[in-house]
Amino acid sequence: MFFTRDDAEIRLPFPAVGKDEHYWSSVQIFLHIPWFLISYEAVSDDLAHKVQSAVLVMHLLDVIEISNTVKIVQILLVSPGHLNGSGGWEAATVSEVWVGSEPGLDENETATVYVTANGVRNVVSVLETAEADLLSVRRVL
Repeated sequence: MFFTRDDAEIRLPFPAVGKDEHYWSSVQIFLHIPWFLISYEAVSDDLAHKVQSAVLVMHLLDVIEISNTVKIVQILLVSPGHLNGSGGWEAATVSEVWVGSEPGLDENETATVYVTANGVRNVVSVLETAEADLLSVRRVL
């Protein structure tokens, strides 16, 4: 979850934004959980050229939805130190994402395994379940 304050809003002197769009000089991270920086390529409204952009999202479902609508250039997993073992925030390119059911819980209660381009496997599990103990593991990205 990201938050910001009114004094961080950038007010543009020209009408470059849509009715519901705002620009911010900074946002803060409220929860120390993984989030994603997705670089993507889309076709412009007039179909004349490709547009590259990036978006920050918090949920894996958002990543999957975006990947179904535009061409993904890169997905960075931005993870807190307790997940990546470094003691601080790190960003790594994601090459695969897997989900598996947590043992002893409803099958919809899943843990996620993020595989980075350098082969590191980060498991996000509410129960701190080891990857080998997850059930019905399936690749989602």
